[in-house]
Amino acid sequence: GALDGGLDIPHSDKRFAGFSKEQKHLDAEVHRKYIFGGHVAAYMK
Repeated sequence: GALDGGLDIPHSDKRFAGFSKEQKHLDAEVHRKYIFGGHVAAYMK
């Protein structure tokens, strides 16, 4: 993984697409769209 190469990749719930920190809830549909590049497709339209 990236850590084996000496890279430090911070993880935070602020950067987790679809997660609401206030409600402590994950919107699976939003997360799925980010995984499959839906946000990029929307930007390109």
